[in-house]
Formats: sequence, C-alpha cells, structure tokens
Amino acid sequence: MISVVMPSYNSAAFVAEAIESVRAQTFPYFELLVCDDGSTDGTQAIVQEYTRRDGRIRLLQHGFRSVSRNCNAAMEAARYDWIARIDADDIMHRHRLERQMAAATEDPSVVLWGG
Repeated sequence: MISVVMPSYNSAAFVAEAIESVRAQTFPYFELLVCDDGSTDGTQAIVQEYTRRDGRIRLLQHGFRSVSRNCNAAMEAARYDWIARIDADDIMHRHRLERQMAAATEDPSVVLWGG
C-alpha cells in the first residue's frame, strides 16, 4: 500500500486530469490525499466529487499558503508508510506506483525512490 500526496491550490483547470492519472494506475493499492491550501476556484468541489466516487481519495483542507507545510500535514494524515508525491498539475505515468513498489520490494535497503 502507498499514500499518494497531491498538494493543490487553485488547480481547477487541471486537477481532474491529475487525479485520473492516479486512478488509472496499474497498482491499485493506494490512497490519494489531495491536500488543498485554500483554493478559491472550484478545485475543492472537483476533488469532493472524486471523493464521492472513489473511496481511495480524501480531501484535506488547509490554509497554510505553503506547499511544504501542506504536504507535511498530508504525510502526517497518510495511512501507509510509503509516500508518493505528485503535483496537481502533473500526470502520473500509468505504471509508476507498480514499478516503484516492485523496486522497493526488490531492494528494501533503499528508503527513497524517485521518478
């Protein structure tokens, strides 16, 4: 299992595509934490619709105005030991989580994997 942390702020134009890229993963054992930093453009409504449709997705609402503090709060809320990061304006390669988890299983001495 892996927790995917996605910080967002006024990301309405592209957050749905980013979420869809996570939902399309070949590794289905994840939770997606969209940690919103006080968006005013409809981002939260878009994410809330996804939370209703997919129980793996949670919306965390903050007002930090700091991507670092926002991500740290999401990591504290994460249910799983492994954390994957994606920005709300990025697209996740379809096999990313599968490949990273396979690599972590193959060499458990490594504690950080990048993409």
